[in-house]
Amino acid sequence: MPIGDDNNPGPWPFTDAEPPTKARRAAGRKAQDRGKVFERELRTGHRPAHVYLQPTPPPWRYVRKGRQLVPVVEEVGVPDFHGAVNGRIVVFDAKATGERRWSLSHLTKEQAEHLDWATSRHVVAGVLLRFDATQAVYWLPWPELEPMWWAWHSGTAERGEASLTEADAGRLGVRVVGMRWWEAVR
Repeated sequence: MPIGDDNNPGPWPFTDAEPPTKARRAAGRKAQDRGKVFERELRTGHRPAHVYLQPTPPPWRYVRKGRQLVPVVEEVGVPDFHGAVNGRIVVFDAKATGERRWSLSHLTKEQAEHLDWATSRHVVAGVLLRFDATQAVYWLPWPELEPMWWAWHSGTAERGEASLTEADAGRLGVRVVGMRWWEAVR
């Protein structure tokens, strides 16, 4: 049966879009690697006694492979970290970019919904964003970033509002000194 007919939609069955190019996949892997390095630095870095930080495990499910059930990590997850600072619960996603702009598309709808949920329950929620070129890190409180993200997601954002520059991050959030992110969390 040829690929692409009505009975066999081919390797890209869920969208009308073309599969990602080799260059696009390589760029995606590079961005993912950059994010993992930043997350590792957050997990292993020094923290004072009044700061508790725990990586959020990714959601997973079982799939049947032959006669075995095998755990599989879901692609879409919740924010990367949860913890407490001075007794206040904190939830955030860590993002890093090698570009001059950070695209809002790097935060998934599920992550945004989780940050909304946390904020509605008076949990401190946000995004910790690092610009690799300058090594500048910003705490972006979700109540500040949320309207911009949902406008982008719904398609109502104005031109230039689909991403953040370092200057935008400075206006929306608080620059972190070193890796002491807990000092910026309010």
